Amino acid sequence: MKKRLYFTIIVLTLLVFIDKYYIYNDLEIIKKDIEVINLAGSQRMRSQKIIKLVLYYEINKPAPFINIIFLENSINEFIISHNQLKQFHIKRYKSENLEFLYKKIEPFYNNIVNSAKTLIDDKDNIKKVNNFVKMIKLKENDYLNLMDKIVMEYEEIGQQRIAKIESRENILNTMVVLIFLNIFFMSGFEILKKKKKKKANLA
Repeated sequence: MKKRLYFTIIVLTLLVFIDKYYIYNDLEIIKKDIEVINLAGSQRMRSQKIIKLVLYYEINKPAPFINIIFLENSINEFIISHNQLKQFHIKRYKSENLEFLYKKIEPFYNNIVNSAKTLIDDKDNIKKVNNFVKMIKLKENDYLNLMDKIVMEYEEIGQQRIAKIESRENILNTMVVLIFLNIFFMSGFEILKKKKKKKANLA
């Protein structure tokens, strides 16, 4: 009985350590999921910022130098974030929906980037500026809609991960409770056994 009790305690200790290990990993995964969701949300805001800066070209022709610098910086940030999101998708997520959405958004992304870059390079050509402003305005709405879907897909994947974590934690917690009960009853049985033995010896 003692061997069984010790074995049960060892199993319980191992389960607790395994649970702590999984909790640590889960927190890291959730943290990275939040980072990706925030990055995707920020990318949406960056595209809106680019549109605002592009619209400024319509009001102010030729655009002030500071506006051109802002637009150039925004485009660079937009490109970096887009590449980071794609890398996150390839390395960490296996989602057909995400793959489909990234393929679908790529032409709109390229259009915004190429149009903005051309606009910056040829800012004094009013006719070209008007054409590119119009093109960016048309494509940006499609980009935003797809970016919303990407953000929602990341959020859904995050929720699925959390649901799996909760399910696993419930199973582990149930096992721990059952083992505790087993230890309690075995300990109680050992105490009663010793008392009976003591009484027998006294008799």
